[in-house]
Amino acid sequence: MVTSLEESVDQVLHFLYPEQPLQESSGKGSLGMGRTLPSITQAFLQEQDSFSRFRRALRRSDQRALDDLFASAQQHLAAAAYAAHALPFEMFLLAMLLEEHKQVMHLRRLLEQAVDGQEGDDVADRYP
Repeated sequence: MVTSLEESVDQVLHFLYPEQPLQESSGKGSLGMGRTLPSITQAFLQEQDSFSRFRRALRRSDQRALDDLFASAQQHLAAAAYAAHALPFEMFLLAMLLEEHKQVMHLRRLLEQAVDGQEGDDVADRYP
């Protein structure tokens, strides 16, 4: 059975966002007036909400860590809107990873500065 592009798009959207009902076909060649994709912010809030039961099952410290990850993803929603080829959740994971990597890089710089400072102190102690 051959389906129209509109029906295929509706099926994909329904798979990604099951809470959205399938659109009725409005005629040959029509793309369904008034139908829009959820904004990246709406998609983010839906994804975050879908993890609410998982979050409640976590220990309090893990809940805070998960909240921090979602907060870091939320900082990059504007950029995520430009990544139309990726699934929304993939973009949120990438944004979380980006923030975590920025923290690792910052801590690495601090560690290198601390090590460099100690090496300088050692040299000064040996050669007054």
